[in-house]
Amino acid sequence: MQPKPIAELRLLGGHPVLDYVNTVDSRKDRIGPDALVSFNHLLEWATRVELIGTADAARLASKAAAHPQIAEKAFEEARALREAIYVIALAEVRGEAPPEKDLHLIGRMAKRWLAGRSILMRQDGQIAWSESVQDPQDIASKIACLAVDLFTTRDARRAIKQCPGHNCGWLFLDHSRSGRRHWCSDDICGTYARVKRYRSKESS
Repeated sequence: MQPKPIAELRLLGGHPVLDYVNTVDSRKDRIGPDALVSFNHLLEWATRVELIGTADAARLASKAAAHPQIAEKAFEEARALREAIYVIALAEVRGEAPPEKDLHLIGRMAKRWLAGRSILMRQDGQIAWSESVQDPQDIASKIACLAVDLFTTRDARRAIKQCPGHNCGWLFLDHSRSGRRHWCSDDICGTYARVKRYRSKESS
C-alpha cells in the first residue's frame, strides 16, 4: 500500500507531536505505510504543520541537496525520535512507566534545540526564543522539545488516547467538551466500527 501524500494526511492528534507519530498510517492490526520516506517528506510535513516557515524550509532544502548524507542522517534520527515519542505516549495510554532509553533520546535532542537558541525581541515588542532552524537536524530537535513540553505538562492537559479503530491505533489528545472522545475520527474509524457492528448483527 502506498503512503498518502503529506498534503493529504489527516491531522487529528490535537497536538503536532502526536500528528508526527501519526505519519505512520496504521499502528494497529497492521503497521504502515509510512508517509515519511525521505528528508524531503519530513521537510514537507514540518512546513505543513507550521513547525518551520517557508524561508526555513527553503534553506534546509538547499542544504539537504548540497549535503545529502547529512540530510539522510538527520532523517533517520527524526524517525528514531518519532518511535521514541510513540513508545512514551503509549506508556501514558497504558498507565505504564516509559523506557529510560526513549526518555533519554528525547531529552538529549530537546537539549540540542535549546542549546542553539537565542533570546530576541520580536516585532510586537515581546521577548522570546528564536525559532529559526538552520540545519537539517534542527527539525527533529524542535519536535523533541515540543514532545518534552507535552509529556511534562501531563497534569495540565487531558490524557493521551489511542484510537481503537481497525487498522488505526492513532494517538490523540481529547479536546472535546465532554472528554469522552473515543475515536481519532468519528467520521472514519467510528463509522467503520458502526457499519461493521451492524453487518455482524445482520448476518447473525
